[in-house]
Amino acid sequence: MIHYISNEGKNKDIFIGINISKKNISLAVNRNKIKRKIRACIKSEEKSITDKLVSGNYMILFKGRNKKDESFNSILENLQELVKQFSLKNLSI
Repeated sequence: MIHYISNEGKNKDIFIGINISKKNISLAVNRNKIKRKIRACIKSEEKSITDKLVSGNYMILFKGRNKKDESFNSILENLQELVKQFSLKNLSI
């Protein structure tokens, strides 16, 4: 699944891919639930993401073991940490 963030006027397009391994979360229902939560986190943090990240492609790999009931808050914290790490790496380039 690819999530596209377009920033009108700034010419800054960000593509975020999300992948959850079938090996880690076997039921499709649970994988889709986690993807929906990740997508909601991305939408809630869209301004922060466009401010901190350069345009391009990013990939999120969910590597949880049997965490089908992953909470929205824990996913949001992890996403914020990822954005922070990506923005720090972009500053050092």
